[in-house]
Amino acid sequence: MPAASLDFTSTAVDPQGNPTPNNAEQGATFTRVFTLYTGALTDPPVDLANVTAIKMQVKNKVGGTLILEASTTNGRITIGSPTTLGQFTITIPETIMEAATPCSATHPHVYDIKVTFQDGSVLRYFEGFFEIKAGVTRDA
Repeated sequence: MPAASLDFTSTAVDPQGNPTPNNAEQGATFTRVFTLYTGALTDPPVDLANVTAIKMQVKNKVGGTLILEASTTNGRITIGSPTTLGQFTITIPETIMEAATPCSATHPHVYDIKVTFQDGSVLRYFEGFFEIKAGVTRDA
């Protein structure tokens, strides 16, 4: 199954072409809930009981510098309960987002999310652009 394209940018649009700003902000907590499905959105969710790891990396370009990382290992990704709902949450704290390199909608970072299963298989469920809007207020 190819990865679904999901952009986190201020210029993102939904499948109907409607604007859906969905960017991250420097210096603010980033939280998003994802649901994995076995196929189309009308199909049953993936049971995450057989998942051993979920990892997201944000880079300045494909193969480039790591900007952000969230995973079940570092605690920034949590698998929901019950696992049969197929949901996981990514939460990147304000302190990490504060240090993240901002970018623009015209030159966004890139990301993907990989899920590792007990049988060793790894699937990329999501990929796309990841815009981090620059913050103004800084902690003292």
